[in-house]
Amino acid sequence: CKNVRADVVFLVDSSNSIRPAEFQKIKDFMQSFVIKVDVGLDNIRIGLIQFSSEIREEFQLDRYSTVADMQRAIQEMQQIKLGTLTGKALTFAASYFDRPRGGRPELKQYLIVITDGEAQDSVKNPARAIRDKGITIYAIDMLQANNTQLVEITGAQDKVFFESEMNFSEKQILFEICNLQKLCKRAEAADIMFVVHGSSGVTDLQFKNMLRLVEAVVNNSVVGKDNVRFGVLVYSSNPEVQFSLNSYASKSQIREAVFNLKPLSGQPFTARALSFARQRFGVNYGGRASSLAVARILVLITDEPTVPSDRDNLPMAIRALKEDRIVLIAVGVSKASREELEEITEDQKRLFFAQSYDALENIHENLTQTVCENSKPVCSNHVADLIFLIDGSESISENSFSIMKTFMKDIVDNFVISRDKVHLGVVQYSQEPQKEFYLNEFYSDTIIKEQISRIEQLKSSTFTGKGLRFVQSLFEPANGGRKNQGVSQNLVVITDGYSADSVDDAAMALRSNRIHVFAVGVGIVNSFELLRIAGDSRRVFTVENFDALKTIKSTIINEICEPEDPASQDCNVDLAIVIDISRHMQSASSLLLKQKLQTFLPKLLFQMKSLPSISCSAGSPVNIRFKFQVLSQTKQFLFDSDFEGYNEEIIQKFLDAQTAVDTYLNADFLQAVQEKFFSATSAKVKVLLVFSDGLDDSLEDLRKAANAFRLKGLDALLLVGLDNTQNLTILREIEFGRGFGYNEPLSVGFPEIASILQRNLDTVAERKCCNVICKCLGETGDHGGWGNPGRKIVLIILAEKAIPSFLSITEYFMTV
Repeated sequence: CKNVRADVVFLVDSSNSIRPAEFQKIKDFMQSFVIKVDVGLDNIRIGLIQFSSEIREEFQLDRYSTVADMQRAIQEMQQIKLGTLTGKALTFAASYFDRPRGGRPELKQYLIVITDGEAQDSVKNPARAIRDKGITIYAIDMLQANNTQLVEITGAQDKVFFESEMNFSEKQILFEICNLQKLCKRAEAADIMFVVHGSSGVTDLQFKNMLRLVEAVVNNSVVGKDNVRFGVLVYSSNPEVQFSLNSYASKSQIREAVFNLKPLSGQPFTARALSFARQRFGVNYGGRASSLAVARILVLITDEPTVPSDRDNLPMAIRALKEDRIVLIAVGVSKASREELEEITEDQKRLFFAQSYDALENIHENLTQTVCENSKPVCSNHVADLIFLIDGSESISENSFSIMKTFMKDIVDNFVISRDKVHLGVVQYSQEPQKEFYLNEFYSDTIIKEQISRIEQLKSSTFTGKGLRFVQSLFEPANGGRKNQGVSQNLVVITDGYSADSVDDAAMALRSNRIHVFAVGVGIVNSFELLRIAGDSRRVFTVENFDALKTIKSTIINEICEPEDPASQDCNVDLAIVIDISRHMQSASSLLLKQKLQTFLPKLLFQMKSLPSISCSAGSPVNIRFKFQVLSQTKQFLFDSDFEGYNEEIIQKFLDAQTAVDTYLNADFLQAVQEKFFSATSAKVKVLLVFSDGLDDSLEDLRKAANAFRLKGLDALLLVGLDNTQNLTILREIEFGRGFGYNEPLSVGFPEIASILQRNLDTVAERKCCNVICKCLGETGDHGGWGNPGRKIVLIILAEKAIPSFLSITEYFMTV
């Protein structure tokens, strides 16, 4: 876990219900965690608090910078052994993420709560206060904690772990911290103006350190007249524009201009500079019109507070910038006023502070990330139909409903609303759906936002399925839909609860009409129901509360701007089949087994020739193509078919070739199969199925060969035992790709082997085609009872001359 910066605080229950062995296990968990991260004041900071009826700080986030010191402090921790006041402890822990306690609010922050029992006080509000600060909470139940309380603490069931899965929880939490895959990669479209303080108190070297921040942001952006434009002004008593937003269109030009900047003489008049900078976003100075929905960002870099005579002008300058929807980001150095900068940004996540000019280098990455997150995708030329289907049921508070409307208006700000660009409509649903406005009613972002503000909540029960059926009609041409013109069709569903009716058929009908469905769940929701609505896990979003909707806004906008249509990406499976029957079996047994396969294999593959609909295939079955190979001991293929649909004739030819030779499951065998496999496959899902009577090589060599197959692109290797008496466990040692079914051995002797293999293939297809890692399926039901006996027909074979020549055989038996 390298090159990652985050704050992690452990909040450990040390009440008297925790036995010494369990307390040591908690210490071991934390020490193991510490080893696996890059501990340091500039990397991952870790703090520790233990609680019972009392609360004891062990160390705060900036106390230790080495693993050894931290491990020693963890081991020396002494258990308190009183009651369990978890709510009180959460309230206490909230301040430990703030700057005075070593916290860095601009970074990702995590609280890991480890407890063994039910809290004796309320945890809901203290935990929510922490999460509202943007802090992610995980909870680990050491014994018999109240799961409802743990979900109240974390805000989601998937962030609750149990003592029996501590190793798993460690991996999951570390994965979240160490893999920031959701981070914005680079700014794509924005007008960015840097306002840099450079008055007489700044030396040339200090000024250069400030300018390196500008270069870092430029380097992390897509520069161009249709992408990110940069402007810079330097200020002291008066601001001076060094270059405007339309002066340069390449990174090299901008970097050269930044390198040549010089500080000015005078005092810092920050309010005056901000007011001047606001004007420089105008079209006359290279800024883009607000109708183009391009983000406008102002980055202030200063090392002093504004002079007293300019201080009273600051609130008016800030208000004017915000009225123009200009995002304010501030960087303070040395003597800058944190209070003043907080007033400017109104958001700690857009405020950065360095104690010295040399320390500015430490905030490069976080500043560029923040600028990137506040930029917008290149969407000005996008044409789309977008409808919101919003839940207006009684479970949603008035404040939350208002936040939902604000979220929709923020989405509107990211598109060009016009007759030939983006059209937008809204439907609200509760017990009954209600049209708020059609796609072809309004073509102005201002009017649409006014209409959204006027929406009144329905306040009844939640019938999402009924809403989905109703919204289908709004995409029709009569109501402004442009699907017949090839325009992208998009539906964003926002709900806070479980639907009182079925969503499956209505959602499938929408997706079948090539409508991209996004499902947003707020609160503790049925995630699988959201998946059934969207049909693709990439379009499912869950947030803890309505305030958190803003965190997914850019992801949804990106998807609408550059949609990846999972329905158009056919999910198909190429399944290669090989059989390993070698001479270490007795010849009689070997022959008997080959004969058994003559009848068994065609029936098995017939049942497996297609998969039922997977979650992102819009109701279509997944087709499977089969390839059969027989390899001799001299590494020559005696039989090698193409990938094709179920064909019994090909299967019989394969089995005939297999009967004539012994085959061995060794590393050379897998290597030869691999080469032929990838020269013929073209499917999205690639699987090798081996029927084996046992391994014929060392486990180490076979693992290496299997891993080479996986690295080449094989999605799953499945091994099915041919002999019930063999050790099936050893076959699992080289398998991969089976998901959570990896512990289940496979054998031709299992009555349900066909359905087991089908479930395995379904798991692989869901993972590869739909990005669904885990899919829960019910157990196989009992077989039905025997049906009534059929009619018995006795076929009498007659000599040909016994049948009159004018009758066919069928006609003869009909007359008889």
